[in-house]
Order: sequence, then structure tokens, then C-alpha cells
Amino acid sequence: MDRTTEDMKKSIFSVMGVMLVACMAMSCQKGSTVKGEVKTTAEGDGTGISAEDRAEFIRVFEDYLSYSKEYADSAAKKAGATPIGELPANPKAEAHYQQNRVHGDSLMHKCIALLKNKQDRELLRLLEAERVNIYTYPGNTIDNELNLGWIVENLYKEEYKENEDSFYIKMLPWYEFSVLHMEMLKMLGKGDHPEYETTLGVLFLAYKHTGDKEKMRETLQKIIETGKNNPDSQYYDVAIEALEELESEGRDSNYVIAPQGL
Repeated sequence: MDRTTEDMKKSIFSVMGVMLVACMAMSCQKGSTVKGEVKTTAEGDGTGISAEDRAEFIRVFEDYLSYSKEYADSAAKKAGATPIGELPANPKAEAHYQQNRVHGDSLMHKCIALLKNKQDRELLRLLEAERVNIYTYPGNTIDNELNLGWIVENLYKEEYKENEDSFYIKMLPWYEFSVLHMEMLKMLGKGDHPEYETTLGVLFLAYKHTGDKEKMRETLQKIIETGKNNPDSQYYDVAIEALEELESEGRDSNYVIAPQGL
């Protein structure tokens, strides 16, 4: 990981320390993930997205707006206190939060308009440009974030049909931050998110496609640690095998975890 990416993550991690405390009361309860394979249609519109999936994509952005409004209503009632009213008011943080909300609301409306107009490549470019802003947006609950990742996955899959390496390189920062988000929530007492292990699985694949052996090893260790006390773990056994092979073969390892739904 280059220095710019590392510095960005440190900055975002600091912002999330404030934001996730504000959101944690509802973050793991709002909505549900809708991840799955996108359906293609003969009609096409440049990205092969069906009317049914386009409606689901729009719903994701509407969920962002719904949670943002819920936050705004809650904050107004508490007269400047934090959204869950458990910490002393921080005027600067609150002002920054409100600024992000206004910008994020506008962004979500733009995303919906682009989807309705079937301007899907323009949508993808906008999401790329605004990714960090979305992470600091009050509507960015973990479930909304995972659903947004599902949208981005499908848009990138269409754009990089013949280049799997490019697909994973593009998805890497999205996977990394969702893992970070879930780990922050766990630190705040929410436990492991149901999608945590699966997201680690696709993160491992992304690191494999970038050739980052150290990050591959680190991610496998997280999967093993998460799955050792979970009898329903999808990847615990295969992660142990993958780690053993990675250790024994070093740079020649070709072991792949293939998570469901990707």
C-alpha cells in the first residue's frame, strides 16, 4: 500500500471514530444487504443492468437518504448533542457532520438521477470520485456501505469483463474500508458483522490479484481468528489450508478462496 493510501486511511479512521459512535445505535440494525449477481438483459443500456436490478440500485441510494434524514431529525431533537446523546456536544464535529450530510444528500440524488437516465458509466465515475466523501456521510451505515459495494462490484464487472486483475485492483479500496468499518463497529461492542468473513474472503482475492503476499497472509489470519469459534464458518478450513500453502510455497502460492456470490 502506498503512503497516500495509508495516510488517507489514517485520516478516515480518525473521522470514523466520531461518526461510528454516532451511528452505532442503529448501524447494524438498519436495512439488510441485497448482495447478489446482477441480472443481464437483452435490452442493454451500456452496462447490461436489468430494470429489476436498476430498481434495487436506486433503493440502495434511497436507503442512504432515509438514514441521513433519520440522523438529521434525531440531531435536531437533541439540540446540538451527538446523535445518540451519549457524548458532550462537539460543535466543530457537528458542523463537519452536517456539512457532509448536505453534500451526501445531494450526491445520493445525483446517483439516483444517473441510474434513472441509464448513465451507468457516469455513475461509476462519480462514485469513484466521491468514495471518501461517502464514507463520512451520515447515511453510510455498514449495511448501506455493503450494498453500495455490491453496486460498484457489478458496474466494475461489466467494465472489466476481460480483465479480472483490474476488477480486483479497483475493488480493493472498497473491500478494505468495509473491513475497517466492521472492525470499528466490533470495537464499539457490535460483534462480528454477518458479512465480515465473506468480505475478508473477497479482500483476500483482491490482495492475491495485486500480489501482496503479506496482506494475503494477514487476511487469512483474520479469517481463521474469526472462524475458529464459529461452527458455521464458510472459510475457516480453507483459510488454514491456504495459509499453510502460502507459507510453504511463498511467492509461488496459487491457492484461491472463492467466496460465494462473487
